[in-house]
Amino acid sequence: MDMEKICFEIDIETAHKFNAALMLNKEELNSALDRCIKLYIKETFLTAADSNDRKTEIAENTAAVDSNFAKARKLIPKWAQNPTQNNYKIIKAYFTVLDERGIVSFKDLVKLCTDKYNYPQMYVADFRGNFEKLKTDVGNSSGKVFNITYDIVEIWDEVVDVLLEYKKYFV
Repeated sequence: MDMEKICFEIDIETAHKFNAALMLNKEELNSALDRCIKLYIKETFLTAADSNDRKTEIAENTAAVDSNFAKARKLIPKWAQNPTQNNYKIIKAYFTVLDERGIVSFKDLVKLCTDKYNYPQMYVADFRGNFEKLKTDVGNSSGKVFNITYDIVEIWDEVVDVLLEYKKYFV
């Protein structure tokens, strides 16, 4: 197999941790870097393929997406009046964590919405399914309300004004 030399720089702390990990795993530097690079390549190609799939899906459903864009803007006022509804409970949990910690992790949201005994007013039997419907405007979703970046949950820019206007009903 032909080989090519690649040189790069990383910060000193990361380098020390990487070397410690190499020692723990009793692994050679080149072997570990080869695996890291192959994993990076795999993830990049999967993301690109997924992106192309999404572009195709969006192109095929342009009319439906346009008519459903930011549909939660119309629904939030209704949800604010219905504390037994799952969307209400999830939004209430979001604001509860936000007010306590200043940032909302998905893990914290799961904790509040799946603990029937300690947080009955925010309990949602199928939390993950209901939450997924609050991350998109496509199809039979509830309407996009949230974005997740890594583990951090944030309100989608397109509905933040309406949701903050009705926040008093959720807290």
